[in-house]
Amino acid sequence: MDHWTASARSPASPATPSIASQGNTCVQYFDQLCTLLKYSERQAIYGISHLQVSECSGQFRIWAGNIGALQTIQSASSLDYRLREVPKVSNQVLSLLSDLEEALADGTRSSCLYTPTSGC
Repeated sequence: MDHWTASARSPASPATPSIASQGNTCVQYFDQLCTLLKYSERQAIYGISHLQVSECSGQFRIWAGNIGALQTIQSASSLDYRLREVPKVSNQVLSLLSDLEEALADGTRSSCLYTPTSGC
């Protein structure tokens, strides 16, 4: 890997989102999905309950809070700060958060397709 490619993947690169921003985006999608699944019709159609999504959201927030994934890099206890010199690990965390964000976004879009009260 050449120097340009390595610096392009660096957590400090403007093109790379921070762990905190990616994590906070996941929190927003969890919140949206919880709101959408308050309708029992949607729960029945998609085979997932509001409680299940709410519990996963809570588990994600606990995990993220415990490791500082939602804190900005200015905080020495943030995951971004602690991984600033370990781009391979930072990129792996970002990749996993991106996968979660994509799954949550897909779930949110799917739930919006059925709108019993045009809530989307």
